[in-house]
Amino acid sequence: MPPWPPRTTTQLLDDIDGTSPATEHITFALDGDTYEIDLNTDHARQLRAGLNLFIQHARRTGSQTVGHRDNYKRTTLTPDHRIIRSWAQDNGHPVTTTSRISPTLLRAYHDAH
Repeated sequence: MPPWPPRTTTQLLDDIDGTSPATEHITFALDGDTYEIDLNTDHARQLRAGLNLFIQHARRTGSQTVGHRDNYKRTTLTPDHRIIRSWAQDNGHPVTTTSRISPTLLRAYHDAH
């Protein structure tokens, strides 16, 4: 059997602590500048919690397309779709677990919050 060539792997680390594996790549913008940060699950949750009040009162603008890293979860600072689906079920809205959330349902969720 021939020897296998060496394999190189890249491990993304959390940009805050520099030691734990990053599970999310978050892109956000402020004052006209766009930022990207790699975070573990806890730090991503903390970022969302810290910005949640401002996001709830902000207006969405057009989205931009950004590159994609394989095997890496890309997220944006929008409400968690699991939360929206749970809210929809609790409030009698038809919802699926696999397809995209309809704009009508998103509008109803945002109007209720």
